[in-house]
This record gives sequence, structure tokens and C-alpha cells, in this order.
Amino acid sequence: MKIRKLVCLITVCCLLAGCEKKNNDTPAVSDTSATDNVIDTVTTTEMVPENTEADTKNTDIPEDAVLKITETTFRHSQVWETPVIYRNAHGDTVAWGYDNSYFGGKEVLVGHNEYKYDENGKKIYAKSISDTGEYNETEYRDNVEKTKSYDGTGRLKTEREVTFDEYGNHIMSHTIVYDQEGAVSQEMLEDNSDCDYGENGKILVCRERSETGEIISTTTNTYDDNGNMLSSEKVYADSEKIKFGYFYYSVFIRYEYDDKNNLIFQEVIQKSDENTVANTDTLEYQYDENGRKIRLDFKSVSTDSDMDISEYTIYEYTQL
Repeated sequence: MKIRKLVCLITVCCLLAGCEKKNNDTPAVSDTSATDNVIDTVTTTEMVPENTEADTKNTDIPEDAVLKITETTFRHSQVWETPVIYRNAHGDTVAWGYDNSYFGGKEVLVGHNEYKYDENGKKIYAKSISDTGEYNETEYRDNVEKTKSYDGTGRLKTEREVTFDEYGNHIMSHTIVYDQEGAVSQEMLEDNSDCDYGENGKILVCRERSETGEIISTTTNTYDDNGNMLSSEKVYADSEKIKFGYFYYSVFIRYEYDDKNNLIFQEVIQKSDENTVANTDTLEYQYDENGRKIRLDFKSVSTDSDMDISEYTIYEYTQL
């Protein structure tokens, strides 16, 4: 289904996050609506049938919302899902949910974000709260982001610290997972600090290493004369370690841009081994005269399953 396919795509992009500059407007951890990022982040809300309990959920729009974005996805000429996103004057998402009016219901918000900014308007704190009571808190300080995630009872579930270099590239992350009793159940370290740089801090090659120093993967990037990424290929050192989930032997992403440097085409090729393509995703983007994305055509072709997808999404913007 679409959610799983695009979650796979998001995972790929997260794995390649160390290869691109950090976006200073990156939303909080649970913000699933960064529609202006190079790779689309996709809401995890699925289509809700008519007259469900979801219609009774929160519909309050935050007072600081200045822009509403409605993303209507069509599959087989039918509405598949309709995420809605509200953003503040800083461009940060303050609420998200879905428009159920297509199915006889009403707009439902399933989460919101709260922010704090310094005197220069730079984000220093974000709190993301879902309608289940789960929430994340993130502090932004001196090229370091620290996030704590809690369940609906206030129990600490995870802590994650992400470090960026002077150019905003993601170079290190440390994640701690806690069990129900508050004891550490898992600890993960992602080290992307072994990188070769080009002009303006662009990463040309980056080697992800394990805690023992072994190379886990190698990512190689190319750029055009404007600094836009043209391609990014991540090759894992040991495919046996990454057969679970949606990880692959290698992931290759190719990008194309228009004369305004807007991303207009993207191809993601995932291989299960050195010579076998497991899945290919293509994304084509269209923009209005203001440079805002207005349409995304998405196709996914799988060679090892019947999960092929062809659909398109229309983006509508409403000033509040």
C-alpha cells in the first residue's frame, strides 16, 4: 500500500540525510508534512471511512497558523487520502491531520506542534503532540538537536541526539531506547563523520561506520554547477545485515531540476543484491508561479512483489 511504499522512500532519504545540507526549517520529529523538502515526507494517516469515531476528534486550528496545505492523492481516479497541514509564519508545521469531507465526514486534526524561537527568529525548541497523547520534545542548540519521545502516560521511550557539521550536514546520531521499566533496552550510534567534502561543504563521499570502526555503508554524491544534488548512491558493506525491513544492498537516487532550481524529477532505484533491482520509484513535480509545489506524480514498480503503484497528488494552498 502507498504508506508502506513511501515510508520506504522516506527511510532511504533518512539514510542519505548525511549527504545533504540540513534544512533549518526542518519540522519536529513527528511533523510528517515537510512538503518543501527534496524528498516528500508523507503523512501516516490513511483514508478514513465515512462516519467513524475519527469525526469526533480535534478540529481546532492553532491561532498562529497562517497557511493551510491540502494534499489530495488520487489512485484509480478515486480519492485515496487527503492530508492537511497548517503552518505558521516561520514556515513550521503547527498542526496536521486529514480532510474527511470527501467521505462524508469533516476535517480532523491528529497532531500539533508548539515552537519557541530566539530573538532572531531561529527555532530553539519544538514539541510535537499527537491525538493519542504521545509527544516529542526537541531542543536545537549549536549544531546539535536533542529529542526525547514520550508515550501517552508520559513515560520516556527514546532519546536521540543528532550532531551537524559547520555546513549543516548530519554527521552523528546517538539513540537510546528505554523499556517499560525505564531501563535501556537498545542503544544505537550512527557515525557519518568520515566524509570527503567539495565546495561549500558539499559531501562527495561519506562512509558510515559502526561502533567498532567498520564501514557499514559508503555514499557517493554528485552535484550540478548550482550546487543541486544530481545523484546519490548508498552501497551497504554487508547486505546480510540489512535484509530486514526496507533496507537494501544499495540505493541510487537521481535528480533533475528546472531553470529555477526546482526539483522536477526523481528516480529511486533499490537493489536487493549487486545486480538485481528490487524496486524503482519515480516522482515528477510541478510548481506554480510562486515556486510552490502543486502536483506530484508517483509511480512505484516492484520486481519481487505485486505492489506496483501509480497515483498523483494535488497540493492546494489557502492563506488564513
